Amino acid sequence: MLQLYDLNKVKIQGLKQYKDMNIESILSTGDKTLSFLYPANLAKGIKEEGYIRTKTDEFVIKEITDNKEWKSIKATLNIEALEGQPWEHFDTTEKTITECLTLALAGTGWTIGTCSVTKRRTVRKTNCSSWDIIQQAKKTYLAEMQFDTINKKINISERLGSDKGVYFMDSLNLKSLDIQSNSYDYYTRLIAIGKDGLKVTVENYQYSNKKKTLIWKDERYTNIDSLKEDAKAKLEELSKPYKAYKADIIDLANISNKYSILAYGLGDTITLISKEKGIKEKQRIVKITEFPDDPSKNTCEIANTLLRFEDIQQEQQDTTDTVNNITTDNGT
Repeated sequence: MLQLYDLNKVKIQGLKQYKDMNIESILSTGDKTLSFLYPANLAKGIKEEGYIRTKTDEFVIKEITDNKEWKSIKATLNIEALEGQPWEHFDTTEKTITECLTLALAGTGWTIGTCSVTKRRTVRKTNCSSWDIIQQAKKTYLAEMQFDTINKKINISERLGSDKGVYFMDSLNLKSLDIQSNSYDYYTRLIAIGKDGLKVTVENYQYSNKKKTLIWKDERYTNIDSLKEDAKAKLEELSKPYKAYKADIIDLANISNKYSILAYGLGDTITLISKEKGIKEKQRIVKITEFPDDPSKNTCEIANTLLRFEDIQQEQQDTTDTVNNITTDNGT
């Protein structure tokens, strides 16, 4: 059952008459979206900026569409306290992500839950919110996050999910498969430039021997080892064509206990097998749309990489903007 709260977080009622409820979870941002239909004549208490709770998450109502007999409701994860905490200048130099985000979370009521990332990096941002800093830290530390909106905790790891041996097969649990692939963001050599001329070049020819070079500049790097480590990680994803799949899955594990071995979650690595399309390869689950009341409708998006060239371009622009914003008149 869904629990409805008003704008002041006072519980109004349980919502029992909903239909087509689904929850969309995205690996790259850690965000979730709740959607459902509710009878229009029973929806008077459902208002924008009110709150809805499930067993595991708290959402803020953001969109209401009136479709005569039914109202379509959309809500996003409640991260209001993170979005509402302003920072004119934020700077953590060569700190762990726990140290970085502990500072960013001060005054929000949120804390760090579990964290397995120990590397030290530098995060700088200006004129931003705690949420912006969290998203920047996610990129800088190459980390993945889960947001526990009930307990106000952020769980951090280098890689969410695991490889449990789960497979999606067209003769068993794979209903349909759409494929998108391209090599627009394909590079085999990355020239990484840090502060004061710090430079490292890494190469990766896992897909072909072509020489395609990308220059990536981030002056927050002052340590050659950190620069090299992150350059290798970025190139590991850019040095192969991007492949993404949208799969309609029969979620057998949610239908019958005897298929519990086929249970999957966001971030998991699965084996994709399609005789029709001649595919057998490992992929990660990067997006899930779940229908808790009808698992047969569940869908997944799976891909071989999360990093795109546009992300690196935006990262460089964000870095440039921050440097410009904190540079004084005499250039320091």
